[in-house]
Amino acid sequence: MKKIKKTTNIKLMLTKLASMLCTIAMLMNGMCITAFAAEEAPADVQTGTMSSMVDIVFWVVRIFILIAGGAPGIMKIVQGQADENPRDRNNGLVLLVITGAAFGATFAVKNFII
Repeated sequence: MKKIKKTTNIKLMLTKLASMLCTIAMLMNGMCITAFAAEEAPADVQTGTMSSMVDIVFWVVRIFILIAGGAPGIMKIVQGQADENPRDRNNGLVLLVITGAAFGATFAVKNFII
């Protein structure tokens, strides 16, 4: 009974994580399209506020990526180490690497936008 409940909880968690990551990707895609579609601002227009808002949005996305990917990865590593299960530990390490790559990609995307 416990194994079925645990499997169901993991599937639900993975579904929610996939949904959140898809939402983040869609938002980033929308920001990129908006930035690339716009022409350069005229000389007398101040764009400092927009740049600040983009910075804030990207830091919110970065924090969300770290929380959504980093925390489960660290928990998986600790659980795998405690259970002496190298598969769980390696899965946690892979999740941390993917999280780091996504975190780094936000800097690259931001440079393309601004």
